[in-house]
Amino acid sequence: MVLFKARIQLFQKRAEHQKGRLHPASSGYSPQINFDETLMGCIIESIEEYFHLEKEYDVDVVIPLGKNISVEWYQYGNRFKLNEGGRIVGEGVISGEVCFD
Repeated sequence: MVLFKARIQLFQKRAEHQKGRLHPASSGYSPQINFDETLMGCIIESIEEYFHLEKEYDVDVVIPLGKNISVEWYQYGNRFKLNEGGRIVGEGVISGEVCFD
């Protein structure tokens, strides 16, 4: 398992062809995280009850093991995308401590 601090933002979908979400998400949200075109399941946890669209949040991201983990992905300042159903719904940046368990 990998656990790290991140700052994320979920995009608001304004038209059918655009990326984003129609509704806010809540703590425990489970999108796919995309590092360098490699998709993995993750869980996003926060003290916030909901992640409103177009706002930034400081969160904990948990990635269960199951895929080969490339340590260089998990460096402070690295950016990632959040995917849901084949489309990009948000983005984030690693903003703090990274723990491998």
